[in-house]
Order: sequence, then structure tokens, then C-alpha cells
Amino acid sequence: MNISLLRNTGFHWKNNLFARIGIVALAILVAMLTGLFYYLSYSNVTTNNKAKQITAELTSQALLDKLDRNFYERFGDVQAFAYNRLAVAAATNDTSSHELQDFMNTMTAYYVLYDLMMIVNKEGKVIAVNTTDKQGQPINSTPLTNGRNFARETWFKACVSGEGPEGGAWYSDFTANPEVARIYGGNGYGLGFAAPIRNEYGQVLGVWYNFASWKEITGDIRSAAEEELLKNRQQAHVLLTRATGEIIDATNPALVAKRVKIEEPTATQDEADVAFLNPQRTYSDYVAGWATANGAYTYKGNRWRAVTLMQRERMHWAVLFNSEMRPVLLTIIAVVLGLGWLTVRFFRANIISRITKIQNALESMASGRIIVVDKEPERNDELARIAHSLGHLAESINQKVLFSNEIAKGNLEAELSGIAEADVLGQSLVNMRGQLKQTAQADKNRIWVGDGLAKIMELARANLNMDAFCEQALAYLIHYLQANQGAVFVKDEGGERIVLEMKACYAYGRKKHLMQAIVPGEGLTGQVFLEGQPLYMTDIPDEYLRITSGLGEANPRCVFIVPLRYNMQTEGILEIASFRKMEAFEIEFVRLAAENVAAAIATAKTTETTTRLLVASQQQSEELRAAEEEMRQNMEEMQATQEEMERKEMELQKLLATSGRLHTD
Repeated sequence: MNISLLRNTGFHWKNNLFARIGIVALAILVAMLTGLFYYLSYSNVTTNNKAKQITAELTSQALLDKLDRNFYERFGDVQAFAYNRLAVAAATNDTSSHELQDFMNTMTAYYVLYDLMMIVNKEGKVIAVNTTDKQGQPINSTPLTNGRNFARETWFKACVSGEGPEGGAWYSDFTANPEVARIYGGNGYGLGFAAPIRNEYGQVLGVWYNFASWKEITGDIRSAAEEELLKNRQQAHVLLTRATGEIIDATNPALVAKRVKIEEPTATQDEADVAFLNPQRTYSDYVAGWATANGAYTYKGNRWRAVTLMQRERMHWAVLFNSEMRPVLLTIIAVVLGLGWLTVRFFRANIISRITKIQNALESMASGRIIVVDKEPERNDELARIAHSLGHLAESINQKVLFSNEIAKGNLEAELSGIAEADVLGQSLVNMRGQLKQTAQADKNRIWVGDGLAKIMELARANLNMDAFCEQALAYLIHYLQANQGAVFVKDEGGERIVLEMKACYAYGRKKHLMQAIVPGEGLTGQVFLEGQPLYMTDIPDEYLRITSGLGEANPRCVFIVPLRYNMQTEGILEIASFRKMEAFEIEFVRLAAENVAAAIATAKTTETTTRLLVASQQQSEELRAAEEEMRQNMEEMQATQEEMERKEMELQKLLATSGRLHTD
């Protein structure tokens, strides 16, 4: 498929949960099966290495058993040769015979094992020695018969001792015989065997000594064991060591006399020489099987050690795909494909389709649509429980939507049932309804208060006299508050003392015409006047109102006495009584209405005072105008008189002036 097409369709595995789950599940499955395959391969390698170790141990033990049996036969050969009559005769006569010589050469060729057969007398002098080799070819052994003495050799001493060697014969460890080396060339490696020659009385007359060829008696046997291993395995080695760990036989002769650690088959610095097996490998690259020679029958043996080394298998790709693991790999691939197919079918049928339904339902809910979710009653797994919970959620949301629609229509009395305390959304909607109801009620109360105050202000602007205003305002307040009684007292300062005169009284729907006056401080009404603070009473004893209030004989459930204050002055008292308790907004309304009534009363008083002063001022103005006119007339008369006096004075001055001139003349 074209990648651009996938991009255009919007598909991306990172955005697809199921694809990611599938990839993760497939990756886990592949990882598990890969781990299983690796484990099987590792187990196969481990098993092969263990099998190699067992094979190596068995090979080492079989080699030593074969060698010990071979040495046991050589151990018996030398005793049989020493018991031979020709050997006894030669030791008795201290000389060799032609018949003995032929016997020794024949035995050398027959056994094909010995490089040297030799008889010495009881003083260690050589009496006889073979003159041909294993192939019947002449050898130069005459130097041994020319006065050569072996009295100092260990084998001679052991054989001529009183008790003789243990088991009847002496045997050497791996050794290099210089005489054999001189005769045959090479290193002269082999094993020596010796047995005492005794007469019929058991007296030691001499010693028969055989030196077995290392190749025939040991090397060929070890080589055969190694070659058998190499038929099916690479890098297989079989080594022989002394009890001290020195190598005494190996395919590579250069290894002889090298030392390996024999306590445990682990690599150490002493064992580093084993790298000669392959310069590119270390001792840890091999599986080692160790065995120790235990001897055979009367032959106690030399406690030699045999070690078989085979190349250790390592984990690598070649092992994973070799012929042994190929069927396993194909089986695992088939299992992966089968399990993957089954997993996809299972996920699609039992998980993906059901999750898709849940996803579609959630998308519908997210888009705001009302849905109905199948709760899968036939199932009881996690997805069924999720669908069940989603169904409850859808029902709950649907109920909340219907509830919200009712609230939006203004039905604040709608109920939302079945909500739990932990249902945050449901509780929030219920709280919202409560807040809306409170807000609506507060708005209603505020409008109610505003309308009532507007009516009071309308009455105040009607240019009524104070008595008419008080009566109409009180009647309106009693009806508006659905109260039962009320009264308005107005301060009168016209007499010698202040008196609260009842200007209006309203009770049980009818206006009362009562003439009543209260002195400040008298009863509750007088106390409120003096204190200037409203008094709201709900705990009213029987007949308390009749005694302390000026409203008559009714005994209401609440009494609200409000001072009528305006500009820091108390103009009167408004007293309202009701058989029901007043709400807070009603109390606030009465308090605000009292301020408007007080302002209207103060305005009415001011208006009356102003009118009265205006009339008095007009009377005074008329009187002033009359006095002014009279004064003006008097002034005019006085001015005329003054002018007449001034005229007369001028005439007099003129007369006097004339009289003076006459006198001068």
C-alpha cells in the first residue's frame, strides 16, 4: 500500500491503540518465543557441552583403564620371563646361552612392545640382552655386555632386596632410557619393568629387566582414543600426565614435560601452556574430562592422569540455525504465526469490537448526543463492567440533560433524583438550581422592594398633606406587607413638650380614627423614638402589645417599630404588627420605606412651615410697603421744607450782603 495513501486516510499506528496493543503483544510473543528459541539453543549448547564433558571423562577413564590393563600384562610378562628356566639357568651359571639369546630376540619380535630385554646377575652385571629389535632387525646392544653394571639402579635394588618388589615386579613411571636412546635414537621414552630371578629355594640369582616402547605401550593407545574423537568432533585432544601434572604423552611431542594443574579443570596461569592446542584459543574454550589411573589387579599403577579436551560450543548464529535447531526454529515460526492469528481473532471478537462500541458511545457522548448503551448482561468481564458503568453514566447524563432543560425553561422546581453524594456533576446541578432559586427569589424580593418603594415615593410626590400622606402610605404598607395592624406617629413640638401624635392607624383592613399621643420614652414606641434604633419583636407575651404599644388590643406574632429618621433627626415612628413573622427582605423594605416616609413627613413639615412663614412674610412685606410709602411722603415733605429753608437762607445772605455794602458806603 502506498505510504502517502495511509497518510491521507489519517491512519497511523501511533494513533491506533489496538494497533499498538497488537504490535506490543506480537513483539512480546516474538520476544518470548525468541527467548524460548534462544533458551532451547542455549540448552542444546549446554547439553552438548555436558555430553562432551561426559564423553571426555569416559574417554579419559577408558584410556587409563586400557593402559592399566596393558601395564598389568607387562607387569606379568616380566615375572613370567624371570621365572623362565633359561633365565634361571643363565643367572645360575652367570652366563648367556645361544638358546637364551634366541628366546629373548623371539620374545622381542613377538610382543612388538619392548625395545630392550636384559638379564643381570645378582651383582648387577649384564648377562644377556636382545640383539634384534621388534622387526627382527639387528641392533647394537653389545656395549651393555661389555662390563656394564646396573647395581645402583632403583629397579635392581628393589628386585634384589629381601622382600622384593610389591606384587612380584618393579615398574617405572614414564622415563627416558639413555641406553634405548643410544640404540634406537630419539628420546628413549618408555616404561621399565623388572622382576627377580629366583632359584628353586627362592634365592635371588639375578634380575630380568624389560623396557617397553612408549609408542607401542602408551602412545598408540592414546592416539587411537584421540582419533576416535576426531571422527565426529573438531579440536579434540587427549593428554596423559604424571600424577604431578607433567604431560607425558600428546600428539604434539613439544608438549611433553609441560605442566598442567590437575586438582581442578580450570584455567590458571600454570595451565596457560594449554594454548599450544590452538594459539587463538584459551583453556576455557575447551570442555575437559579428567580421570586418574587406579591400576589393575596386583598392578597398583602410577596414578597417571588423562585429560580429554574438546572444543566448547558457544552461542552464535551458526548454532541457532544449524541442522539440529532448524526444525525447532520452523516450529517456533509456525507457533508464532498460529498464535498471532488466534490472538488477532480473539482480540477482534472479544476485545476490539466491544471496545469499538464503547469508543463510539463515548464519542457520541462527547459530541453531546443522547445515547443508550448496551450493558452486555450476558457477560461479566471487565469490558462488560465498563459497558455497564458507561450505561449508568449515559442514563445519569440523560437525566441531567433533562433536568438542565427544565431549569433552562424556568422550572426551578424540577427534581434530579437518584444522585449520590459522590456525584459531583449531579450535586453541582442541584446546587446550581438552588442558587438559581435563591437568585430568582432575591430578584423577586428586590423587585418587590423596589415596587413598594416606588409606590411610597409616588405617594410622597402626590402633594398630599401630611395627614393624608400618612394614612395612604400606612394603608399601602399594611396591604403590601400583608400585615394586620399599623400606625404612624409624628413628632409634634408645638406645645410645651414634645409629643408623638398618631397621624394614621390601620387595623384589620379598616382605617381607624383614633386620637392618641405618646410621650417620648413611653412604652416601646417612646423608647424607639428616644433610642433612634428599630425594634423587631417576635416573642410577644399575651397582652404585651396592649400594654406597651399604641396599636390597640390585638396580640400579633411580631411587631416591628421603626424610627422615621431624616437628616439625623427622628420625625416620628412607624409601627407595624402582623400575625406572621416578617422575612428579612420585608424588614429591609420597611426600613427603607420608613426613610422615604420620614423624608416625606419632613418635607411636608418643611412645606407647612415654609407656607406659614411665606404668609407671615407677605404680611410683613405689605406693612413694610405701607410704612415705606408714608416715609417716602414724609421725606418728600421734609425735602420741600429743606429746599424752602435753603431758599430763605440764600435770601437772607443776600440781604445781609446788601446791608453790609450800604454800611460801608
